[in-house]
Amino acid sequence: MKRKVLLIAAAVLMALLMGTAAHAASTVKLTIHWSSMDGVDLMAPIVIDGIEPGTTYKTALQSKGLEFESVYFKKAGYEQWSYYTSLKPITSYSSYSEELWYDCIRSSYEINENTDVYCFIGKELNAAEVTFTPPVCGTETSTPGSGTHWTFSEQTNTPILSCPANEKYQPSKGEAFWIIYNGETEEDDIAYVGSFEGGKDYYAYYWIQADFGYYFAYKENPTTGYYEFPGRLKVNNATQIKTWHDYDYIGGIVKITADHDWDAGTVTKQPTISADGTKLFKCKVCKATKTETLPKTGGSDGTAFGPGASAQAAEAAILALKNDKDPKGTAFNVLQLKAAKVKASSIKLTWKKASGAKSYVIYANKCGKGKKYQKLATVTGTSYTAKKVAGAKLKKGTYYKFLMVAVDANGKVVSTSKTVHAATTGGKVGNDKKVTTKAKKNKVTVKAKKTFKLAAKTVAASKKLKVKKHRAVSYESSNAKVATVSAKGVIKGVKKGKCKIYAYAQNGVCAVIKVTVK
Repeated sequence: MKRKVLLIAAAVLMALLMGTAAHAASTVKLTIHWSSMDGVDLMAPIVIDGIEPGTTYKTALQSKGLEFESVYFKKAGYEQWSYYTSLKPITSYSSYSEELWYDCIRSSYEINENTDVYCFIGKELNAAEVTFTPPVCGTETSTPGSGTHWTFSEQTNTPILSCPANEKYQPSKGEAFWIIYNGETEEDDIAYVGSFEGGKDYYAYYWIQADFGYYFAYKENPTTGYYEFPGRLKVNNATQIKTWHDYDYIGGIVKITADHDWDAGTVTKQPTISADGTKLFKCKVCKATKTETLPKTGGSDGTAFGPGASAQAAEAAILALKNDKDPKGTAFNVLQLKAAKVKASSIKLTWKKASGAKSYVIYANKCGKGKKYQKLATVTGTSYTAKKVAGAKLKKGTYYKFLMVAVDANGKVVSTSKTVHAATTGGKVGNDKKVTTKAKKNKVTVKAKKTFKLAAKTVAASKKLKVKKHRAVSYESSNAKVATVSAKGVIKGVKKGKCKIYAYAQNGVCAVIKVTVK
C-alpha cells in the first residue's frame, strides 16, 4: 500500500512538471533595444520573459511597470523617438525609409514569438545656422506650384543650412518651406508674387526639419507654455523676427533685403599711396547707385614700402626707382637681408623669416644711376642664389643691388628691406666682412636722455680689394620708444627698457648692439 501511494505521488509530480515545462515552452520573450541612428545600442536592452503569446505590446510593457507613452530611455545628449519603434534595426542612415513611419510598433501589436523591438534614439542638436541668399532686383516670382508655399527645391535663392561638429540635418521632403512676401510679418501664408525691388525689405518664412536620428534641443517656457530652442541659432544675411520650436524642427520669420543687380562698377577716383579712391556701381534694373571706397595703396607709414601697403604698389614704386638709395619706408631689422656668400658668377642672399609673410619678392640690377630694378624671383624660403640679374649672367668683379619685399597671404607688404650692394669676386673690388663699434661686447647701458656714440666701422673681407662705397654704415633701432639712434650712430635713451640697435653695412652684414636704458 505504501509503495502504491508513492507511485501515485510520483506520477502526479511528473504531470505537474510536464505541465509547467509545456507552459514555459509556450511563453515568449520580448527584448527592447535602444539604438542610435547608426545601429549602436546606447544602453542595456530591456528583457521581458514569460509573456503569453498574443499579449499586446502595451500589456507586456505594463508587466514591467512601463507605460507605452512614457520615456524610459535616459542618456545625456540623446532622446527617445517615441513612435519610431520597429521590428527592424537601423544600421545606418541610408537604411532609414519612410516605411518605418507606417511600420512602427503600436500599443496593440501582439507578441506571438520571441521578439526584438528597436526604439530609435535621436541625438541632440544644440546649434543651427541658416544662410539666406537675398533675392535680386528685377527677379520675378510666380504663384508657387504647391499651395501657397515654395519648397526649398523650387527656389533659386535657397537658404543654406549647416550644423556645427558636422552633425546632419536638412530640410525634410515636403515639410520645409521658404515663403517670401511683403507686408505684415504675421501674414506668413501669403506668398509674394511679382518682381523684387532692390533695397526693399521682404519677409521669409522658414522651417528647418532635423534629419531622422537627430532632434533640436528644447526647453519649455513656463510663462508661455511653448517650447524654445536654448541653443545657438545663427541667421546670416537676414534679421530674425520670430522663432518657434517643436522638438524636431525650428521655424521662424526673418526680414531679408533684396539686393540690386549691380554692374561691374567704374573707378571714379584712382587710389594713391596716401589717399583712398572711389568706385561707382549702378543697378542694371532700377538704376540705383552706390559708391565703394578703394583703400589707399600705401602702408601705415604713408609709403609704398611700409606695412600694409599693397604688393602691387610696392612693386610699381621699386621698378620706377632711378637711383641706388634706400627708399623711404624700408627697414633693416625685420628681414636683415644680406649677401651671405659671393662668387664670380653668383651672389647668395639670406634673410630672416618675417612674421606673417607668405612669400618674398626679390628685385635686382647692376648698381649705378639709371639702372632700374627688375623683378628677379619670388620665393618662400629664407635664401636665394642669384646667377642672373636683369636677364644676364652675373659678371665677375661687378656690384649688384637688391631689394626685397615680404608679402602676406592678402597681398600686403609685411616689410621692405634696405638696399643691399654686393660685388662678385674675380675683380678689383670687394665687400665688407663685419661691422665694429665702440660698444664693449656689443652692449650699451645709458640713462634716459643720455647718449652713447657707436662710431661704427666696417672691416673689409680682403685688404687687397677696394670696397666701393655705395652707402655708409647705417643705423636702426628696434624700438625708438626706448632708444633712438642718429644717422651718425649716436644712441639716445628715451625711457626705461631694452631694445636693439643695428649698425649695418651696404652688403647687409651688421653689428647688433643690446641697449639697456635705466
